[in-house]
Amino acid sequence: MTLTRDEIFSMTPDRLRVEIAKRRGIDVLYPFDGRYGPFCQTGLTGEGNPHLSVLPDWTTSIADAWELVEDAQAEQYQQTFEIGHTPAISKRWFVIIGTHRSVGDTASLAICRAWLLWHEERKEEK
Repeated sequence: MTLTRDEIFSMTPDRLRVEIAKRRGIDVLYPFDGRYGPFCQTGLTGEGNPHLSVLPDWTTSIADAWELVEDAQAEQYQQTFEIGHTPAISKRWFVIIGTHRSVGDTASLAICRAWLLWHEERKEEK
């Protein structure tokens, strides 16, 4: 299922992390009773650990978010990447990956949204 722009922009940071993890090949599982939320299957024994403790924090860590930029840049035809912040006008950051523009309260959040938009378009093309 392809996510829409509205769906991506309405996601909580934790939900963004789960969706990015899925698209980066990390199996995310949900226990039947929902006690702890989603789980990450990679490297777990038994029931596992809550996923958020083992996933990179793309939404708040600029170092983790930069992995997403590098992922887009690794494509055969490197994607345009722009990032900006104009504090006199707005406290929000903007990011462009390819043709996908995103905004966020932090640079890392804007990168996550733009990467997910870019990834969803790439998935449709394949």
